[in-house]
Amino acid sequence: MDQDELMDLKESDPVAYARHLYNEELGSEEALPYKDITQMSREQLEDWEAEDPVGFERNLHRQVHYESQQAKAHLRAEARVQSAQMGHASSHDKMVSRIAEQLRQSRRR
Repeated sequence: MDQDELMDLKESDPVAYARHLYNEELGSEEALPYKDITQMSREQLEDWEAEDPVGFERNLHRQVHYESQQAKAHLRAEARVQSAQMGHASSHDKMVSRIAEQLRQSRRR
């Protein structure tokens, strides 16, 4: 999506725009910057830790850091979506209030 399309989307549908940012921030499937220890057997983990304790610890720290960054990105993106939804709901509420006020004024005449 190019910049013009994004700006149009932002103006026409802020919720869809926020969801787009959410998906973009989380990123696509990419090569992980660590060996995923959740996919390894207990024996593999024990062998790796025994053979290369420093490498094992570095990898563990990389995985924790990466996954915490992903969780933060997810929370930021969710907050953006909720904010856009609230803004959208807020403008809807204002419109309904304006219409209700116009109806009240027209009944008084």
